[in-house]
Amino acid sequence: MFSYHHFKPRNKGFALPLTMILLIFGTLILLAVGTQLNRTANELNSFKIVSEKQTILENAIEAAGYILVENNSLELSSTWDGIEYFKQKIGNRSGIETYYWVQYLNQLTPETPCIDLSSYINALSNDPALGNGKYAFDVYAYEIGNKYLVTATLKDSESGEPVSKAGAGLVADVIDVYLPAVRFAASDRIFSVMRKVGGGKRNPKIVGDLIYGKAIILDDVNILLTDSSTPGEIITGTLTAKSVSIENVEELYPGWYHHISEDPYTIYQKWKQEYLDTFPASSIEITLDENHNVPSFDPDVTFIITAPDGDPSPEFNVFFDTDGLRIEYGPKAFTVPSSAVSENMINIKVMGDAIIGDDPHKISPVTGKYNIAVYGDVYINTNISYNYLVDYVNNGKGGSLVANKTKNVSISLISDMLNGSWEDVLSLAAVGGDLKILFGNSRRTHGNKTIMGNLLSLKDGGKGGDVAFPDIQNAVKGKGHSPQLFAFGALTSYTFDKDHYTTDALKSIVAVAGYIDPSQSLDSLNSSRRIIGMMTW
Repeated sequence: MFSYHHFKPRNKGFALPLTMILLIFGTLILLAVGTQLNRTANELNSFKIVSEKQTILENAIEAAGYILVENNSLELSSTWDGIEYFKQKIGNRSGIETYYWVQYLNQLTPETPCIDLSSYINALSNDPALGNGKYAFDVYAYEIGNKYLVTATLKDSESGEPVSKAGAGLVADVIDVYLPAVRFAASDRIFSVMRKVGGGKRNPKIVGDLIYGKAIILDDVNILLTDSSTPGEIITGTLTAKSVSIENVEELYPGWYHHISEDPYTIYQKWKQEYLDTFPASSIEITLDENHNVPSFDPDVTFIITAPDGDPSPEFNVFFDTDGLRIEYGPKAFTVPSSAVSENMINIKVMGDAIIGDDPHKISPVTGKYNIAVYGDVYINTNISYNYLVDYVNNGKGGSLVANKTKNVSISLISDMLNGSWEDVLSLAAVGGDLKILFGNSRRTHGNKTIMGNLLSLKDGGKGGDVAFPDIQNAVKGKGHSPQLFAFGALTSYTFDKDHYTTDALKSIVAVAGYIDPSQSLDSLNSSRRIIGMMTW
């Protein structure tokens, strides 16, 4: 019925081999998926265990820190022969934070005296936060400068076998009688967590902010938090503000935020008057039509520096160095040797604009004690550093220890700076003018600006009051770090960057409360120990 040429007979036995091929292929796919799922599960379980060990180590370091905080009678009466292996283990790890921790660890040897805190921590080892008795701890505290460096390792409590994890922490005495790190009537800046986003091992690219101390901003404050960050990582002290962009902030972070409802201008005027009242009423006027040298002076007198008659807009050049202070007007100068201001503070009012320094990339060391009010604009055309802290700004190799560092490293260095000798003091104010911070033009990456002292930009007669960055765009060049402002002391202004020069340029601000409140005397300073940083590997 059907002719052969229309239909060919089917090949017998074709379905079975095809079915077997499909079954084998499917089995291989399932095996591969199963193997991958098992591997993923193992990895997740491994990560969970690693995370658990890191948390336990962090808890052990924190517990050791509190023991040091609460007990001042512990003595450096032990040594630890495992420190060399500990240093080797940490030294093999990568990362900029590790590099700086190793700088501390390299100061230690098996003969370095330490405090053995192991028994204290092991007595708490059954606590869930320390592993429910699963681990035993070796914890030692070394004194380095004004800090304690805590080292911590784990071992299995049953077998005694060491666990491949290690941790370190820093405990320091911190003085808390400073003016707030920042006092602004208004600021549009969005403050975010300080973090590394690129750059090399020793030249990281840093963005974000660190306000080390209290902050008063008489306006709405914008703080950008990540899922894992807290506002205390950005502003370590309390924040006083009109409002803050964190929902339920008072419930989530009790004691950190204080609402203020008073008129900002009234409060700002109080800040201004408190500063101006630091100048003695008795005064001596110095006209710079000739040279003046002040080898000694009465600290209860204010020197008023003026230009010769006929200059309606005088501009003075101000230079700090290890010899003292020079205020120049043309070829004439008012000179104060550093020996004259080693004990007493000199009070000076400059009647006109002032340019501080002559090179934005150099360092002007403040040597002595100065209270200077400039009745006009202040151009900071240099890095201003207390002479006893210059090594933090320039490490002798053209680099800065404080600028563009990660948060943990910055906090560690800040604690060293705050425990310095207080040999030099500077208050510098622009009254009725702006504080203009110059970064300079650079083809490379000179984006750091370090300024130290009680710096004020005081609006007066409707003029001034801003902290401005007129040339910062010129510093945004090269492939290195982003521009950063590192301010050590106290920064007060009516506005901060009101012309928005820094919105896309100044990626990082570190402001440290490092200027003693004038109402406090050095004899009344009380310090307290605090845990200022830790890291686990």
